Amino acid sequence: MLVFNRRVSPPYAVDFQVLLSFHDRHRARLKTTCTQGREIAILLQRGEHLHCGDLLATDEGQCLQISGLAEELSAVRSEHPLDLLRAAYHLGNRHVPLAIEERRILYLKDHVLDEMVGNLGLSVDHITDVFHAERGAYHQH
Repeated sequence: MLVFNRRVSPPYAVDFQVLLSFHDRHRARLKTTCTQGREIAILLQRGEHLHCGDLLATDEGQCLQISGLAEELSAVRSEHPLDLLRAAYHLGNRHVPLAIEERRILYLKDHVLDEMVGNLGLSVDHITDVFHAERGAYHQH
């Protein structure tokens, strides 16, 4: 099993790629299979998060690129910014990871949250895409 335990920066020749869900990108320790069919382990410091495009390396120098896995998402759309702001407030009050765009808010599909947003007078569509939540105000660069 290949063990990827350190971050590296480009230019680095990518040997392997792994597709990870939003939740798996927030795990510091993970065993999975890369797209090339090899079993891999990711061992990072506790609390470290991965993002699409990140590169990890083994002690031997093999490189793994992190990519996002498409997931079922809820998409709240509105032409009225105040309606989206209200929805973002209520979702954020429940500590729901959000992707905030100009005319829509995305979150991981959840029928209870969909109903809550519907009760605010907004409609929810379901899409499949890679989820990129806001990193937060306290994210360190």
